Formats: sequence, structure tokens, C-alpha cells
Amino acid sequence: MDPITMATVAYKVGSGGVDVVSKVIEVGVPLVKKAGAISFKFIEGGINAVKDDGHQQVKLTKSLDIIDNDLRVPLTFSTNQFRKMNQEIKKDLDVIKGQNDILFLSNSINYFIESHMLRTGIDRGISYALQYDVHAVTNHIKKNQSLRFPGYLLHQCTALAETIKEYNLFYDSLLNNGLVREWSYDEAVEELEKTFGVHGSENVVKSYIPFDHQIPWKRGQASLQSDSNKNQAWKKLFDSGGLEDVTDEAHDLLLVLLNELAANESLEYALYKRLETLPGKRLIIKSP
Repeated sequence: MDPITMATVAYKVGSGGVDVVSKVIEVGVPLVKKAGAISFKFIEGGINAVKDDGHQQVKLTKSLDIIDNDLRVPLTFSTNQFRKMNQEIKKDLDVIKGQNDILFLSNSINYFIESHMLRTGIDRGISYALQYDVHAVTNHIKKNQSLRFPGYLLHQCTALAETIKEYNLFYDSLLNNGLVREWSYDEAVEELEKTFGVHGSENVVKSYIPFDHQIPWKRGQASLQSDSNKNQAWKKLFDSGGLEDVTDEAHDLLLVLLNELAANESLEYALYKRLETLPGKRLIIKSP
């Protein structure tokens, strides 16, 4: 039995039965610099095997699929591929041109998944490579407005974006003392539209909100502008993503995936800064 499996299974003495116990993870700053700023280790034996050495402990308020899959991107990606794709089929998806021109994005996603087979966390260099390819596809779309995603690529982008989002929800929970926030679209909109100060300025202290909620809201905000100001409004909303000229809903998954990858780096950095302040630069996580 491998260590991860051993860490999650306890045998009842004399009963012959099996109890599944909580997974326990040590999150820390690696002694040797690696591709990621933080490292993960599943504790064999669960919480009873954790030494009382002063390390801070956090209990998550709910279980996360990414933890059930041992923080493995490929496992979670495979799980998400079984989910129904909710992309609305519109007539613009009937035009499938230039599939060979964007085939390399599918290959790039496959490379991203295969490169994470033997590691936990997101390799920053591989993430940058994928973001680079997403931008390249975006530039191609700008020059070829009739280009539409084939279904398999939509499916890949959906599954990978969901996988990165699950990692981000995990990181966000560690930054919020174990609180796993479950976002509905209405809750996300309420947060996004909240203003502060005498002039009603937008929230300058940003918190993580899944981008599959943010992107539709931002598109809706842009559509409220007059036709003369619509393009300018769209560019303002998406200038940070570099996709301001891609105003086609069929390509929103590019926006979601790109922003989730960037958010992962930001959340990882925030978690790294927190770990730097803790004894031994370690944090013990207990999952329900």
C-alpha cells in the first residue's frame, strides 16, 4: 500500500472493518528551491501521527475533490472530464475553421497534464508555457474572427479550468483559516458589485472569486454600455487578461483558464508569505 493510501485508512482492532479517516497534509516552504514556492506532504497515519512540535493546524470546513485526488492535477482533470459540459451551443459554434491552427493548444494542455503526473502543486514554468500558448491562440482568433473551438478543445479547457479552480479554492481556504467558500453566481455578483468609501469606489482589497462567475458578470457589465462605448468598456474590463478583442462568448473559456492560472500564482505567493511567518514554515491541514 502506498503512503498516501496508508495515510487515509485505519483498521478497527478486532472488528475486521475499515474506517476512512481524515487526510492530513503538511504544507510548507521547501528547504530546496523548487518549481513551486510551496510543497505538500501527506502525513502517513493521519492526525495521530502529527508531532506536537508547535506547528499551526487548520481544519477545513468541508472536503475538496482536489484533496480526495491527493492534490494531483491529472487525477482531478480526469474526474472533471466526466462532468457535463454546460457550454451553450449557439450557431456560431457551427463554424469550425482552422482546427489545425489551434491544435497546439490541445497539445499544450496535454503537456501541462502529463508534466504534473509525479508532482503536487502547479509547476510555474509549465503554467507560464500554457498561458503563453493561450495568448498565442487569442492572437490567432483576433485575426480570424470566424474561428470557433472544436468540441474536444472546449471540453479540455472546461476540465482544466475547473481543476485549477479547485486548487485555488484550496489555497484560498488555507488563507482563511480553513474556511472553504462555496460561491454561487449571485454571491459572486454581490461581492463584485460591492463598493466602499464616500465615492462608492470598487473594492481595492481583492479576494479570490472563481472566474467562471466573474467572466459572465464582466461581459454583462460591458453589454450595458452604449454601443459607442462598448468596445472601450470591454477593453477596460479585460485589459489585464490581454483578451480585450475577443468578445465572443464561445471563447470565454480562454478568459477563465488564463485568469485561474494567474490567480493560482497569486494565491500561492500569498500562502508562501503566510508560511514564512509560522514556526518551521509549516502548516498542518486536516481535511474532513
